[in-house]
Amino acid sequence: MRMRHRVQHVCVVGVLLSCLWLAGAAQAQQDGRRCTRLTSSRAQPKRSNSGEGKANAPARAVVADSSANAAQAAIPARALIDARASESLIDKSIPDDAALDKMLEPYRAKVRELDTVIGKLEGTLIKGRVVGGSMGNFVTDAVREQAGAKLGKTPALAILNRDGLRKNTIASGELRVRDIFEILPFENELVAVDLTGAQLRRLLETLMGNADLAESGARVKYRTGQTRKFEAVSLQIIGPTGALEEIDPSRTYTIVTVDFIMTRGGAYDFLKEIKEARPLGLKIRDAVAAYVKAKTAAGQTIEAIEDARIEGPGMLEGEIT
Repeated sequence: MRMRHRVQHVCVVGVLLSCLWLAGAAQAQQDGRRCTRLTSSRAQPKRSNSGEGKANAPARAVVADSSANAAQAAIPARALIDARASESLIDKSIPDDAALDKMLEPYRAKVRELDTVIGKLEGTLIKGRVVGGSMGNFVTDAVREQAGAKLGKTPALAILNRDGLRKNTIASGELRVRDIFEILPFENELVAVDLTGAQLRRLLETLMGNADLAESGARVKYRTGQTRKFEAVSLQIIGPTGALEEIDPSRTYTIVTVDFIMTRGGAYDFLKEIKEARPLGLKIRDAVAAYVKAKTAAGQTIEAIEDARIEGPGMLEGEIT
């Protein structure tokens, strides 16, 4: 019995809601017709005393327009937008804003500093499509040398991700602070890491497989596999005497890289096994700028070096279609 009352109650509520909806729709239609009638009356031609323009003709126009204008009549007046536009010429005739100038003042010196010439480049630095190219060679050589100064010994390798180089070319001529910022805009820190030969080989193979390798201190040969993925076929390092050596899986090698590679995860998860990554307290961008300044102080220029450190198909931009 209690259930039957509940069902009846629900049915009554449903009927009431339906009635309210129908009443609202009828009212909206009435309002729409009323508004249309007023609009149509304004649009009707003025009647003459001679009887032209019978009453039934405007009435038919009202009925025809009422359904089309019902929705428009229901729009509240406040929903209409009154927009105006104007044009003003922006030139030197507009006075400077003193408050804005004051806010920008501390940054002006930093912006000007970007145009400071710190060295001279001979040749064009080019970022390769698959590997770092001469751009990657320049950056990794700089990182390896500056990290060696911090560590007190030259690391076996400097290894970076090619995609971290954000400028494709730098033309021969003056090198400015701005150029270094454009190559390396990220706040990546340099870290020294001790890897076994097996871990080092895996890191080089992973970067090479992702077409993302830039390095200093090794010799890498690669090929294009059947799946168009790049495969390292020969990995050697340059020993203390300058001779090429095979990577010993059981030996420990000190390398320098960026914190991004150590924490990026995915295919690089195995690097989380490394217990000790030693921050050098040096951003990669600052290391490269210091390298250029040191060369300039010694009366040397920066050379765009293309050597055999990485060899394989499609190294430079445009070689692979």
